[in-house]
Amino acid sequence: MAQYTPPISIRSDQYQTDEKLKIRIALHTRFGTNPQPWTDWIRRQLPLFPACRVFDLGCGSGELWYADTPAPPPGMRLLLADRSMGMLGSARTALEGRGLPYLCCDALSLPCPEAAFDLVLANHLLFHLPDIPAALREIRRVLRPGGYLCATTYGQDNMAEMFDLLAEAGITFAGGASDPRLAHRRFTFENGAELLQQVFGSSRLVTFPADLAVTEPGPLLAYIGTLFVLTPAQQAALRESIETAIREQGSFFIRKSQGMLLASKDAA
Repeated sequence: MAQYTPPISIRSDQYQTDEKLKIRIALHTRFGTNPQPWTDWIRRQLPLFPACRVFDLGCGSGELWYADTPAPPPGMRLLLADRSMGMLGSARTALEGRGLPYLCCDALSLPCPEAAFDLVLANHLLFHLPDIPAALREIRRVLRPGGYLCATTYGQDNMAEMFDLLAEAGITFAGGASDPRLAHRRFTFENGAELLQQVFGSSRLVTFPADLAVTEPGPLLAYIGTLFVLTPAQQAALRESIETAIREQGSFFIRKSQGMLLASKDAA
């Protein structure tokens, strides 16, 4: 079986700008089976209240705050942070005129005082970090007593059909790791609760019910192309498999497993 070696690690390459993120968001937005947008769902899960202090850690391009619905509570104070200046630049542009503060920082060493926030949001962030327990301890430090960490992540078998497609095409990581989901599996529904238990004491899981019914090969190939540099032969093989599924079943169906783990500082 042919092996594929990424030229640069996902953690260092994927989030310098929002270009690849936009491609991935577009696939979920266009072909998702849940009519409720993911960002709308996230905001409705957050335990917000008037004048609460919110730290969006790993804010990316700030897409969670593009819309004004649902309306933020009166007086909510929001700080957007990311270690990528490219991402922060995109957020500033998209949210221009909102008067929001921005911070470039590393999640393992937050330049914030203790008990500075009522809520820290880590949206698909924690599995990227080299030391998840250290990041959780740092997040707990900057939360006030009773404050919440809201960490979105995936289930272990998220998008299994897409990864099965890649495996059938012989696309693997070098070094014997045949499953591209290994990075995401560092913090999932299944093991994330255990990691949170060690720092916060307990957590609660809320899931977002949505799958993908892809009816065109192009957007899915573009999504895959944000994760791998595909050869022309690999692209052709993947396209043929996707088109066959669409022709025979009406769509290329992908099961999603996505949601949020909530932990309170008081739980410890």
